[in-house]
Order: sequence, then structure tokens, then C-alpha cells
Amino acid sequence: MSSFQITGDQEMGRVDISCEVARSQPINRSCSTIRQIQQVPTLLRQEEHNRNDYDPQVVSLGPYHHGKPELKLAEEFKTKALEMFVSGSNKDIDFFYNKVLEIVNDARNCYARGSTDAYDDAAFARMMLLNSYYVLFGEYKQKEKMPEDNDQEPVHFLDALRRLLVPERDENSKQKGIFFRPSSTDSLKDIKFQSFYFFGQLELPTSCVSIYTKVLYLNLIAYELCPDNVTDRAVSTYINFMRSLVESPRDVKELREKGILFNMLGSDEEVANVYKELNTHGVNNFRIFQDVKEKIQEHYDSKAKTWIAELQHTYFSSPWNATALLAATFLLCLSFLQTYFTINPSIKK
Repeated sequence: MSSFQITGDQEMGRVDISCEVARSQPINRSCSTIRQIQQVPTLLRQEEHNRNDYDPQVVSLGPYHHGKPELKLAEEFKTKALEMFVSGSNKDIDFFYNKVLEIVNDARNCYARGSTDAYDDAAFARMMLLNSYYVLFGEYKQKEKMPEDNDQEPVHFLDALRRLLVPERDENSKQKGIFFRPSSTDSLKDIKFQSFYFFGQLELPTSCVSIYTKVLYLNLIAYELCPDNVTDRAVSTYINFMRSLVESPRDVKELREKGILFNMLGSDEEVANVYKELNTHGVNNFRIFQDVKEKIQEHYDSKAKTWIAELQHTYFSSPWNATALLAATFLLCLSFLQTYFTINPSIKK
């Protein structure tokens, strides 16, 4: 029976929330037979302006960022989190520590090959135990919101977050008669298009753009790019779709006024730059929004609908334009009548 000791050199890394530390029975299968917590592909780290967005700034969980000096500040709280959870049970710390030791090989297999070689079983078990209880509270708070999936539990935080966002179930758009409205759900897949007689309506999920948005999406894109992760690339596909819509601050302004984008950065230009800097490296799932794109193209190809939309956009987009058009039409009618009666004076008599 081993004894748990808290040392001052424990750092925070990533944790596998699928390999639970408090199982009553040893795990009979290796996490590597399903999926692993991958490291960010080298291709993504080659982009200078996005390089630091993949690294934790305050706290990390697991071996990948273990030992970084800038992450030591949260170590005390991680220890307090463990003590808090243990104090609420009828077991001591050694009980949970030994449970981790029982599954230490399975836990190692959840990470990339060679990334845990620097730690013996005792050190690795201490790291996993401290990290696990640090995120345990937040993981169970989110569990109520997670869609049920009896086939496979989320591998880690990015997988859980992705499932929350993606549950399983050069022309100005106004000039083409396409208007925007918020979707009824927060799912990134909930994009719909309806074409009516005189206009089209595109429904988009709402999104709050803050200082964390770029980091969040870049890491989700990196997660989808990992070769061992089997996903439908929904986040990357959504980003590609939004980048086709958001090309300038004017586009951001329109989506913001429709209640689709919520700007927490300050200026619309900053929001536009966030989408410009989200590089999906060509990853796309054309089947997800294929139906939407086909309906939009059919709307564009309808000459009658686009002509009416352009007429409405040009002359009826504001009360002043409409008033000017009516005044010009009225003057044209007067000029026509005056000319007509000048040519035909007998009719006037």
C-alpha cells in the first residue's frame, strides 16, 4: 500500500476525465483503444500570431505542460481542491491515491506515446490525482448540460466542450434579399435557410465574441485536426461558414444588430479580425451545410427574387430613399401628362 505525499513541485497539466480516479474496480481496457488526448499538431504551431493560443496561461492539467514555471501559481488551490473533496468523504487521501495507482498504466495510455516517460508511477499518480480533483467540480456541473451518449464518454475537456457546442441532432446579402435571424438553439449546426417570394432568411446560432473566443476555437480546431480523433469536423466547418459571412466590420455590425453576434471586444473591426485569424487549414465537412448552401445558391440564381431584392435595397432601405423615389415618380407622371396634353390640346378642351 503506497502513501500519498504532497510536494511543492506538482504542476498542472491536462487530465483525462474519462479515466476516473475513483473507480471501485480496475479498468480492463486501455484508453488508447479509443482515443488519446493529443498534442497540438506542429502545423498549427507554425503560425506566429496564433502560437501562444494553444498553451495554458493560468492552469493546465496533465503531462504536456507539467513543470512550466508560469503555471505554479494555481498549485496551492489545486491542493486545496483535493483536500476539500476528501474531507467530504469517509475515505482518506491514500485511498484515492492507491485507486489511481491501480489504473496508472491505463491513464498513461490516454496520452501521446512518450509524453509520460519522465514520471515514475508514483509521481504520475500524484499528478493525476491532484489534477482530477481540481476539475472534478466543474466537470460534474457541466454534466447536466451534456447530451446523453451511451456509446462513448467525452475524452477530455475539449471533447466535452465540443459536444456542448455541436450536439448530435462576394455579394452583400441584403442586396440579394437575404436577412438574418438568431437560431432557436445554441448548436453550431443549427444553421437554416428559407427562401420566400421577395427575400431569403438565414438563421444562425448566437455567439458571444470575447477575448477568449479565438483561443477557444483555435483549440477546438486543433482537436478536430488530430488524426486519432474521429469527429465530423463540425466546429471547423462552422468557422469556415462564418468566415464567408464576416469579411468586414460592416458584416459584424449587421449580425450584431440582428442579435446573432454579441461584441465583448469593443469595436466591430476587432470581431472581424478574430474570424480572419481563425485558420482551419482547409478542414471542412461539406455535408453539414450542403443543403443550406444549395438553397442559398438557388435563391441567388432566381433573377426575379434578386431583382426585387436589389430594388428594395436600393430604393426602400430607408424612408428617405422611398420618399425620393415616390417624389421622382410623381414628377415623372406630371411631366408625362404635361407633355401629353401639349401634344394633344383637343383632349384638354
